[in-house]
Order: sequence, then C-alpha cells, then structure tokens
Amino acid sequence: MEKKIKIYSCRPNNLPSNIEIKQLNNTKINDLLIIALAKKCFSDRDFVDSIMVSLQDGSYNQMLGAFDTETGNLVGACLLIDKAVAAEQKYGTEFPKNHTMFLDFLFVDPAYQHKHIGSNLINQAYTYCGENGFKQIELLCEINNSLMENVYDKNDFLRTGVASHSNISTTPHYFVFNASVNRNVRQFGKVLYASLLDAYNLDEISFYDYKGMLLDGHIPQEAFKLKNITPQTIRN
Repeated sequence: MEKKIKIYSCRPNNLPSNIEIKQLNNTKINDLLIIALAKKCFSDRDFVDSIMVSLQDGSYNQMLGAFDTETGNLVGACLLIDKAVAAEQKYGTEFPKNHTMFLDFLFVDPAYQHKHIGSNLINQAYTYCGENGFKQIELLCEINNSLMENVYDKNDFLRTGVASHSNISTTPHYFVFNASVNRNVRQFGKVLYASLLDAYNLDEISFYDYKGMLLDGHIPQEAFKLKNITPQTIRN
C-alpha cells in the first residue's frame, strides 16, 4: 500500500478534500496510470514518449501523484530527475552534479485544473528535494505556453534564461525556470527585487538612505504584488 505524503503548501487548506498527494513507486501499474494521464494532457506525442522512456529506465528520482479519492483516478503528476542524469539521458550532454533537481514534467487532468493541484505537487517537490540534499529545482517550459503568468511563477520560480531544442539550434524555444529549495532564500530574493524596483521608482540612489527608510518601517509598494509574501515577512 502506498504511503500518503503530508502536503506542504504556501497556501494551506487550498486543496479539494477529495484530492490527496502520494508518492508513486516505479511499478507497472503506476507507470500505466502516468502514461494514460500524459496522453490525456499532452497533444504532443514526443512528450508522452519521453515519459515512457524515463519510466522504462527507472530514471526518475521521485514521482508524485494526485489522486481523486472518490474515483481512485490519477489526476495529476510531478516527475523529478537529477539534472546530471537528465542532461545525459535526454540531451546527450554532460552536466556536473551540483545538487540540482530537474522537474521533467508537471501535468494535471484538464477536468481538474484550477484546483491548486499543480501548486501542491510543486510544494511537495520542494519538500522532497530539501530532504534529499538538492538545493535547486530547474525546469524548461515552452515559450509559447509561458508568455503569461503560469503555475511556476505563482510558486516562486524565476525565469533565468532561454534554451533551444538542441545544442545545434540557436532559436530560443524554452524559458528556463529556476527556484531555490530553501523557502527563505526564495522569499529573500523576491523581497530584494521588490526593494530594488521600489528604490528605482522613488529615485533613491543612496543605499544607506533607502536602508534607513526600510528600518523606519517603509514597505516597498511592489512587495504587495509578490506571491506568498506578507508585510510581516518583509519586516522580518
């Protein structure tokens, strides 16, 4: 019997009561469930084929699944693989081991979207990576599918670059998203960015003058636009 994993979320109690997150062992039944869901979520057969190959090779470090307890159906999945392994197996390139986990795929049944399932899967991925020595999570998302704010933006990932289909092509096809596993680091980065933007908007050019404003209780207005950040977090 699969062990239920506690859900860690920046927004507690936002998951429907009939949805639970479980670790998926690499068994034939679970592999079939993942493939069936992938076929429902992806129109691009290459994505499904890529998942099938990694399942067959047992490459994934961790597989997380969201189940509807009322129907027993798998309705969401998050598939994680060590970046060094992913670079060699998927792209034929060498990448030094640097404690980076690659979020290979995150997908949710279209009938269950907008229920915070993806966010809860990401938060559980943060927890798993933190407990297993990984410091960063990285992923690629097609540019055409991520021009607007998406689930990664909402869960503390930053767009850190672009990537092409292969080493031969120079045409950007993906946004590179990256996030620290440490939530405090993620929050500090966001507050720092908001503060810099706020100082720019206020025409403050002196670090010491602006620091004095912060110590006197000034809160950067841009900080109120940040995800998962409260004024108390900024004061702390």
